[in-house]
Amino acid sequence: MCKNKYFSFLSALAGVAMLCMGCDNSSQGCSIKGQTDFKEYTMAYLLDLDRNKLDSVSLEEGKFGFVVADSVSKPYAIVVQLVNPNDRLDRMDMPVMVEPGVVSLQLGEYIYTSGTPLNLKVQEFLNALQQFKDGIHLSASKDITQLQTAYSEFYRQQILSNRDNVLGVYILHDYGVHLTPADRELVETQLNY
Repeated sequence: MCKNKYFSFLSALAGVAMLCMGCDNSSQGCSIKGQTDFKEYTMAYLLDLDRNKLDSVSLEEGKFGFVVADSVSKPYAIVVQLVNPNDRLDRMDMPVMVEPGVVSLQLGEYIYTSGTPLNLKVQEFLNALQQFKDGIHLSASKDITQLQTAYSEFYRQQILSNRDNVLGVYILHDYGVHLTPADRELVETQLNY
């Protein structure tokens, strides 16, 4: 009787170990689950930062999903692009940081990203950007030089606050055109990722 209990215990322990190994392996990958309220977008593309297509999928009832990587050793940035095939200029781009876990995207009047630590930082960046643009819009000053300086300062701060992660690299890549030469030099020397 003791022998049967011992083998049952070992079998159960082996099953738990296999289940844990399965969980560990799947948690090391990255997948994206998204949804949009805009019916005109019927295609979703996965793009690298230079906007080269990596994958595509048709939306079904506004929903889409990608399995980006089976494992992620170092986070990196990509872009999810929703496209209206009836108007080649009608598209919506959303940055996604590829890291272990499931990234959730809600694309509507407001954009929400969640699910992993770096993608929560993306949400913080997007919120700060919207707040900054709202402030600029309400500002009495319309001087071009002051606006350029304000944009450069904003992006410099965002890059430097994310200098140790891939979000800083993404902001520099996609918004670096707004940096003054002095701010660009500063962020390029301090970016640690």
